[in-house]
Order: sequence, then C-alpha cells, then structure tokens
Amino acid sequence: MAEPSFEKRSWRPRPAGAALEKVTKAAFRKRGFTRREILTQWPAIVGDLMARYSCPERLQFGRDRNEGATLVVRAGAGFATELQHLHPIVLDRINTFFGYQAVARITIIQGPLPTPTATERRELRAVTPEEEARIADQVRGTQHPDLANALRTLGRTLTVTR
Repeated sequence: MAEPSFEKRSWRPRPAGAALEKVTKAAFRKRGFTRREILTQWPAIVGDLMARYSCPERLQFGRDRNEGATLVVRAGAGFATELQHLHPIVLDRINTFFGYQAVARITIIQGPLPTPTATERRELRAVTPEEEARIADQVRGTQHPDLANALRTLGRTLTVTR
C-alpha cells in the first residue's frame, strides 16, 4: 500500500495580498490583464482626476501577442470626449509606467463607472458665504432661471471639490 503524500505546510502568517492574487488571477486573465498593475495602480498611472472618471475595462491583444495591446477604457458620462483628447498622454503614461510599449491603442467606451465605496467617497465641505456671493455674481446675467440654477449648482460643486 502506498503511503499518502502530504504537502509541507507553513503555519506562519502570510500576507493577504498573496492569497488574493491567486483568487483574482483567473478573473484578471479573462479580461486580458496578464499583469494586474494596470487595474490596481490606475490612479497612479493616469492621475487621481482621470481615474475618478475612467477605469480600464479589458486588454485586447492581436494575433501577435508581442505587439502592443489595445486597452479598452470605460469613461463616465461627459468625460469620454475629454479622454479622447487626452488619450496620447494616457498612452504615454501607461507605457512609461510599464517601461515598454505595453499598450499601442486606447479604445474608449462610455458608460457608468463602478460606484465608489464609502471609504472612497469624499465628504464635501459647505460653500462659504463669500464663495456663494461670487457664484451668484457670476450667474447674475443669466436670463433663463433653470440655466441659472444649474450654473449655481455647478459652481458650488466645483468650489467644494477643488
């Protein structure tokens, strides 16, 4: 009768990231991400502002996997056009991050982004009376009341998120 073989186990604590990498590897590969850094380091690669309104969706390779891939990026409503204009900069940042031409092209799709978790949401401060007066002064000449309200709301949002 053959003796059962047992794997040697270590009971020392291991980093959670090591176990998480094993679990997520298949899901990342399914979307073409052979290296997870483009997903996990997206804000570091493109900057916090761009990362807030976009996220990498998948990486598509051509027949020759040695050529640069096409990165499909999901952009939030209203940001897709901006990203289209900035795509050469984004492409340069991605390739600089990896140290070689990992991505040759970027395809932008517009759609809803993942909802940020409670820890990712920032608490916005209140608009000061001076800021409110400045916003009202800038909107004062607007004839249409709905447009004036929309501009005031936009002004408040831009003021508290800077």
